[in-house]
Amino acid sequence: DMGPWNITDNGITYDAQGVITGVSRPFVFTVAPDCPNDHVIPFELTFTFYDGWNPDNPGPYTRVMRFNYPVVRGRDVPTVINSNMELTAQDYWIVKGPVLIEPGATLTVRPGTQVQWGGISDDPYNPGPQNGSMLVRGGLQVLGTENQPVALFASTLVGGQLVSITVEGPSGAVLLGGTADMRYVKVRNPDLRGFGTIDHAYFDSDFGSSVIEAQEIQRSIFHRLRGGGEIKAEVFNGCLFDAGWIAPSGSPRLVNCTFLQDNESDRFMTLYAPVTTDKNTFG
Repeated sequence: DMGPWNITDNGITYDAQGVITGVSRPFVFTVAPDCPNDHVIPFELTFTFYDGWNPDNPGPYTRVMRFNYPVVRGRDVPTVINSNMELTAQDYWIVKGPVLIEPGATLTVRPGTQVQWGGISDDPYNPGPQNGSMLVRGGLQVLGTENQPVALFASTLVGGQLVSITVEGPSGAVLLGGTADMRYVKVRNPDLRGFGTIDHAYFDSDFGSSVIEAQEIQRSIFHRLRGGGEIKAEVFNGCLFDAGWIAPSGSPRLVNCTFLQDNESDRFMTLYAPVTTDKNTFG
């Protein structure tokens, strides 16, 4: 930024052909070990320099440069999973792009694990925000516990990012599709399609539409899902629909479910229940 006539630099090094290979005195900073992923650090650099082009008025001059540095901390989930793999709470995991779980392979997420969808790439050939998604043709097991639930959430730095998981069913020559189940899990901004059983899940949203599709959902909470979308299952057992705008679609079996109106927005939920639903379910 100071032009080609500066009389000093931070030690730019060259090879025999005159190509820049690095610097001997780089600008260095250290990020605290407990700094969270995606935290944005603002920098303000003040340069004081002399003008080697104009000896009659060499300066000194001052120039201020401002930039942000997003912290990237965690391990990327591999883009192709072709053998059994586990994600554990020892690491912070990032789905930074499309991830495929191939037939015959199972990805297991252990208790207390945090998995982020989307992230900031530091690849010089593909920098910037990257959308994450997961396609399951094999198996996905999200196995939290009551005291150590799994957390699945979207990056706040990637626009439009959802926790996107699609379980691909049988098609064409593929006789067996993928399978996915989850228990004791917290999911923010869900886009979950084709699941088998979901048990003890907590869903909420602060952006966009929410899609949750499974064969059976039990003992789970749907909290303030307001941005549109769909919640679909054959059976809902012991679930709480709390201050949301999305009712179960179709004609599911509802067992011991509770529905709370969104009094904050003074908006009610429209529910089309099958005639076999016990009226006492609604209180």
